[in-house]
Amino acid sequence: MYIHMVKSAITVLQKYHEKAILGDGFGLSVFLESLCDSQCTSYVLGDLQTLARVLKEKEACHLIDYFQLYDYKAAQVLDELVK
Repeated sequence: MYIHMVKSAITVLQKYHEKAILGDGFGLSVFLESLCDSQCTSYVLGDLQTLARVLKEKEACHLIDYFQLYDYKAAQVLDELVK
């Protein structure tokens, strides 16, 4: 079940990323904050291996830069895992 939640979250994050490129970054920051909040049910940084696998699968490794804003160490680990 967890992998489906991560896939869904990354799909939504990709859509927010596309909107942010066009100048609407508010939704991205709010959604990303919930993904990186360990007290939230949508927390995705708890299983970095699964997150890395989904990022590679969805060709979304560029999103690691966003995770870096909230958890630099997790982003470093993700960078290594997606290589």
